[in-house]
Amino acid sequence: PFWISGDSSVVGGRPAHAWVAPAPACAPLGIVMRFFSFLQKCSVLGLRLGRFLLTANVEQYFLYNGILYLILGGVTYLAHEETHAFLCNVPPQSAYGGRGCDFCSDKLLLCPKMDCWWMAENLTFIKSANSPDKAYYQQRLESALDADCRDLVVDADGPREMLSGIIARRSSSGGAAPTAGCVAYHCAVLLNAVLRSHSTDLAGLGLDGDATCTDAYGVKLAATPARAKACTCDNEVQALTVEEASSFASLCGPMADELTGLDMFRLNLKKSKDDCYADTSIGYYTRIANTQPERAMLTFNNRNCSYLTQAAFTAFEWFALKDYETSLYTLGRTPYKFNVPSICTLDFCEIFNSTLYYSKCDWTGDPSLAAMTMNDFDSLASSCPGHGFTVEAICRIANNGPTSLCSQYAASPASSHAGGSPAATPSLPTPASGGATSRRLASTAGRRPPGAIARAVATGGGPRPCVAGPGEVGRVSAPGSADVLSNLQSGLTGKRAPPLLAPLLAVSPAPAKAGGEARQLQSVATAAPSVHNDDLHDWTVSAYSQCTCLQQCTEGMQYRSVTCPSGMTCKEPKPPTSKACQCGHCTDCKIEAVLLGLVVTYAFQGASCLLLGVAFWSVSYLREDDLSEMRFGTKFLGCFCKAWPLLVRLVVYVTLLFVLYISFAVIPGTGYMDLCSSVESLWLLAIVISVCFVLQLAAGIVMTRKPMPPWLHNSVKKGLATLLMAPIRAIGP
Repeated sequence: PFWISGDSSVVGGRPAHAWVAPAPACAPLGIVMRFFSFLQKCSVLGLRLGRFLLTANVEQYFLYNGILYLILGGVTYLAHEETHAFLCNVPPQSAYGGRGCDFCSDKLLLCPKMDCWWMAENLTFIKSANSPDKAYYQQRLESALDADCRDLVVDADGPREMLSGIIARRSSSGGAAPTAGCVAYHCAVLLNAVLRSHSTDLAGLGLDGDATCTDAYGVKLAATPARAKACTCDNEVQALTVEEASSFASLCGPMADELTGLDMFRLNLKKSKDDCYADTSIGYYTRIANTQPERAMLTFNNRNCSYLTQAAFTAFEWFALKDYETSLYTLGRTPYKFNVPSICTLDFCEIFNSTLYYSKCDWTGDPSLAAMTMNDFDSLASSCPGHGFTVEAICRIANNGPTSLCSQYAASPASSHAGGSPAATPSLPTPASGGATSRRLASTAGRRPPGAIARAVATGGGPRPCVAGPGEVGRVSAPGSADVLSNLQSGLTGKRAPPLLAPLLAVSPAPAKAGGEARQLQSVATAAPSVHNDDLHDWTVSAYSQCTCLQQCTEGMQYRSVTCPSGMTCKEPKPPTSKACQCGHCTDCKIEAVLLGLVVTYAFQGASCLLLGVAFWSVSYLREDDLSEMRFGTKFLGCFCKAWPLLVRLVVYVTLLFVLYISFAVIPGTGYMDLCSSVESLWLLAIVISVCFVLQLAAGIVMTRKPMPPWLHNSVKKGLATLLMAPIRAIGP
């Protein structure tokens, strides 16, 4: 299915960008001419067929009718496939020309979601998952059958939230849920939504500004060229942070390396930081990526470094925030260490040095830069001892800026703030009142985006998610169940609970004295009598739910409740709680079952006519001597030749009902299944089956006027039954 997003402008009662069904096949002049040309060819073919049938004998009549029926069955099946593909391309959303998500017979999880998500899923389906030879076909099927994956789709609003939910669920389940197929497929969806290197259809935010999108795969169903150039997923691209990109790259693996590359780093800083911080950081890492790509990727792929880069708004604040996060472990506020690779720290030492000389860094006029304090300088100097930063040099190079730092320096001994002797780390970073760092650290917990990386905990010593450096991950040992029960007992009674008893072992009775019996327990527990599985209680099973899928015309699952009454033991095995299913389309053209029924009817008629042709051909070679003593095979052949043509003629009237129904469905303006009139394959099918039905009916009537062989003689008696059978006898031998 392909749909489009856009503004809410309305033209003529429908959104200007809405999907519009093609005009009925009878409307444009060109299609009308094609229709008459096709009708002319059918007429010529029909005349030739009619002339042949007029001169054919009964076995030839059945033989060629059988071939024609099978051909019509094949044509009908092809029309069914074309119709199904057309209807699956009609969007379900009412805003885009569909009937609305609530009118779908199945539950489509992505139908009410943001345009970017289901367009990106459609794009992924077409590019990589719509056939077994595509890269993500198996992963798509696996995700469709995963109940945990389904629940995450229900809760999420977009591809970013989906991956964040997967990360949280995998963390809580120990990596057991959702399945790897769910992870891989939804990673592919996100990459198609946010990376122009994967597709230019949806992500248009270029590195140097907005870019124009394409519609190469038709996922937008754009009504105008302008809508085709719209970039639907720009909001998702702008919302993607460096922290999220690093988390998603860790989840998705090598397929998502570009999420943590220079391009995404550049894009994130440009959209969220000022020119001073963004330009100096981007310029430095651009040089490093060209000369030392491994070093650049080390920084991009480290989640703690990415977190600091995203959370800070100035280069010096990067160091203050690093010291703050590190001090939380030192002071016992968290059991996790916050480690940053030394190479990342050295990189930001160079970046800070660049800000002192960059023309867009206004150290006196920019409030964020002017608010640098002596505590900020201490964090900088302790992290960059080899760079020789001094307050005097900073104030001189930055034209007596930053104001807060230089005013504090003027009021204190300069020798105490030389870069060669890093300042001692305070018990907890306490930046000067009013400084940029103090303001941001005070609200850091509420401002930072969620994710599976380190977070500052301003108060309290509870555990927090944090990713430490290699080999230095802080861990908390969870108490065992015995400790938990013991603590609970002591909390309720005030007394320490006794140690848990070991399982009771069978103790041998004391040996008996000579001539006596060994003493036994007076009552010995006996095993419960076994119960046959058939005698156990039945499970309480509800009806299956509607089919649940990501999109229309894709695989999904149906679910039901399977419970055992309280206090009862139920039969084994437990009935399944789900089964695979296939979601249909959401249009009002419910004609596919009719087409399949016509295919089955044509197949039956074709096979029957071929068998009758062979049977009549066999009977035509029988002689009088062969009939003097009739064997079972000859009797069966005679019964078949007498009875089966009647059944074939009955099915002709069933075919007539199918032909009338399909012909009525494609007529526009009837108010019944109006969308069917827009399906060109249905129009052509209605013409073909109508013409062929008339020709075959005429040939059958002609054959009844021809002399029949004596072995087909059937005496006709007068009566009501004969009158009722007259229409059936009149249409064929």
